Amino acid sequence: LIRAPQRARIDIETIGILAGMLLLFVLIYAAHPHLGSLASAVQAFSVVSTSGLLLSPDDAHLLGWPVIIFFGFVGGATASSTGGMKFFRFRLLAARALHEFSRLAQPKAIQNFRFSGMRNPVEAMLSVWVYLIGFACVTVIIAGYLALTGMSFEASISTAVGAITNSAALFHVENMNLTPNPVTKLILTFSMLFGRLELLLLFSLIIRN
Repeated sequence: LIRAPQRARIDIETIGILAGMLLLFVLIYAAHPHLGSLASAVQAFSVVSTSGLLLSPDDAHLLGWPVIIFFGFVGGATASSTGGMKFFRFRLLAARALHEFSRLAQPKAIQNFRFSGMRNPVEAMLSVWVYLIGFACVTVIIAGYLALTGMSFEASISTAVGAITNSAALFHVENMNLTPNPVTKLILTFSMLFGRLELLLLFSLIIRN
């Protein structure tokens, strides 16, 4: 903002994050106006930014688990320390999907995929797809393991996404009382490190090439 204040108006990622927070805030406030605007805003910002602000179990059911988990799964900005897929990757996937639908409608047309005014190579898109698949697979594996330990379906999905995205709004400590297994706590601890350090970064450390 100090070096280039005019970019704040055209930075699509920043606008996307703020729009996501605003959308979730409107949904929460419209569904439960008795909470007030401040409480609704805190809950919306906590989920989207995965900032670690705790929400009570009752608050998590304001819009249903699918809505809360979706916003937590996407996460915040690319350059921030938030967990999740990040808005940049999600926007790139959405843009590429629209481009592919356009190609299906006009198979003989010559179209160049452009994102944020620049052409993106296929390798960049493949890396995003690999990240999405890897991120989803790890989440499903953790959720499946938690379900086998006795957690309910909602608690398993929420805890898995909350751990790998480092989102306290989805990770409820009371669920740990249901499974006091130290192995479970160890797996969730590594999941938090796994999500915070980024999947691609860990791959670069493991794969020599």
